[in-house]
Amino acid sequence: MDNKLEIKNCKEYLKTLLTNEDTIYTNCQHVSQSGMTRDIQLLFIKDNKLLNLNYYVSKALGNRVVNNGVRIGGCGMDMGFALVDNLARALDIKLHHRWI
Repeated sequence: MDNKLEIKNCKEYLKTLLTNEDTIYTNCQHVSQSGMTRDIQLLFIKDNKLLNLNYYVSKALGNRVVNNGVRIGGCGMDMGFALVDNLARALDIKLHHRWI
């Protein structure tokens, strides 16, 4: 599948799944030895089912999935919040973030 089409399809799927004011739960799966990179799992509860959004979010944002989490670089701030905020901006909706 063409990469641009895959990104578009992932964003469209996430837009059908998520609505304004939904909460995305994050779980840190791995922190690099330098502390500059994190692999964060993104989870969402829909109809009492826990959904892992890693694949769709990674494609929509152009990140990789490593150690069962979306890889994000950076430190000195809440990287789970940053990941959810990046997703909200990409989908043009408001999302909430909670760590588990």
